[in-house]
Amino acid sequence: MEGVFKGADDTEVRIEVGGRTLTFKPELVRAIYYGSVPAPPPPVQVAPPPPAAPAQIAERGEAIDALRMLRSVARTGTTYPEYAPRVTEARTVVARYLEREDGAPAIRGAIADSFHYYALAESAWKAGISRGNYADIGADAGLIHCAPAQRVIAESKQRNPFIWRAKGPGEATATGTVIATSGIEALWACAAERLAAAEKLWTGSKKD
Repeated sequence: MEGVFKGADDTEVRIEVGGRTLTFKPELVRAIYYGSVPAPPPPVQVAPPPPAAPAQIAERGEAIDALRMLRSVARTGTTYPEYAPRVTEARTVVARYLEREDGAPAIRGAIADSFHYYALAESAWKAGISRGNYADIGADAGLIHCAPAQRVIAESKQRNPFIWRAKGPGEATATGTVIATSGIEALWACAAERLAAAEKLWTGSKKD
């Protein structure tokens, strides 16, 4: 409150405001300032709390275990009838995890990528057996980010350039054919790489 101090005693404090004299009990007056009203102190800067560690939800560990199981069977000597049911089992477990929001996008992305490559290997393997669906395999966006698969494709273009003459859908079919016949292990390598990344991130989050 701004005004003209008119005096004070043990019973009241008198301040003139706008031509009117207001009285206050002394115990209600904390301080009287003469001259300009002092500026309020700057607000106290409170540091934001550190980001919380990702929640350790059970589904994440289950998804990683399911991918580890796939990694254990994704090797030379495994047959398609042995591999395909494992992918189906892992699909359910991984999907259940991906439906949860756990605040760990890096781990989530690595798990999703890893399963995608394992599942793509199953689809490519099936296409190679049935002699069909090559274009869908070749058009899969995940192939672009899989260096081992890209090496398989590049080697095929050097050895058999005539099968790569077609563009558009024809090129996708050629890509899918090469992956189905020569690139299953390359997809497994990419799946294992992304699983290793998920495992590393997961271990680090448990230490926080």
